[in-house]
Amino acid sequence: INTDKTGNAYTEMLPYGKYVVKETYTPNDYETATDFTFTISQDESEIKNNAQKTLRIVVNNEQLESYLKLVKKDKTTGKIVTVSSASFKIKATEDIIDRATKEIIWHKGDYITQKIGMTTYDTFTTNSKNLIISEKKHSFSSIFDDLGTVVTPLKLPVGNYQIEEIEAPEGFLDLEENIQFEISSIKDYDKDKDGDYIKTIEVLNEQPKANIDLTKEIVFRNKDVDLSLVDISDLSKIEFKITAKEDILDKADNSVIYKKGDVVGNYNLSKEGKLEINNLPIGTYNLEETKTIDGLVINKEPIEIAFKKEGLYGEDIRVETEFDNLTTIHRIKATGDGRELARVRICWIGI
Repeated sequence: INTDKTGNAYTEMLPYGKYVVKETYTPNDYETATDFTFTISQDESEIKNNAQKTLRIVVNNEQLESYLKLVKKDKTTGKIVTVSSASFKIKATEDIIDRATKEIIWHKGDYITQKIGMTTYDTFTTNSKNLIISEKKHSFSSIFDDLGTVVTPLKLPVGNYQIEEIEAPEGFLDLEENIQFEISSIKDYDKDKDGDYIKTIEVLNEQPKANIDLTKEIVFRNKDVDLSLVDISDLSKIEFKITAKEDILDKADNSVIYKKGDVVGNYNLSKEGKLEINNLPIGTYNLEETKTIDGLVINKEPIEIAFKKEGLYGEDIRVETEFDNLTTIHRIKATGDGRELARVRICWIGI
């Protein structure tokens, strides 16, 4: 049987018995009604009151709504970010309408707010090991949510929305663009233990990487030096080493990428005396020369290079070592990966 425009549906006369009613088609943006039973136990002729000759059953459909679960992950590794929190706002990208009353709940462009008790929340913050929301008085977070996640305390009605990240986790780049999503009549969401729908969205951020460009120049200070003593036409046998000056940690879960003292890599210069070292995680490193060519002296003085996420920034430094009439000059430039990244501090480590 099908309902008419007024929402009513009628059966033919039914014989005695117990029946099960199952809703096989549901209007858009509504939840399917639970199956129910009814019983026919009297014949129409036995019922004196005409009003009682028709069994009236009211079937209620709830408007489709869903909780929203945000999961913060590292874009490269897929790890859930559990060390520090991310905060989000949710914006309506169309008028959000109550399907029953046709009234507008939120206008297009409004930020979603949810009131729990006497507090109205307009920001949603993931749970983390270092959860601090004291300065975010209107930010909702729950220590009972899984680490790296936040679930809205109330459901969102059907409609189109966008997620805006207003604070990235410590050690991560800002989200490149807002995330569009829809709460729709397609009921393919997860369900919680109470059977309520939960739409899950993964929000992916990258950890910044750092690059080092090194150029080695050979400078003869004494014009009378015998150039035949040193062949500088090929500098590819000169080698440098990078070691971790501190534990280098993955900002997603604080796992150790390099332990303090670990050798990150050994690198040879190009024939022209250039070297590129790319994709270093944020942290502090020592750079030192380990091999050189005949006629040059090794600079045994390590150089500290520290990368911190404080904005894209690069510095040049000239490091000179002298030996007789021969001086080698290293020009080192530390850079980011083209986006907000690292304030680079390069300094001497002492003789």
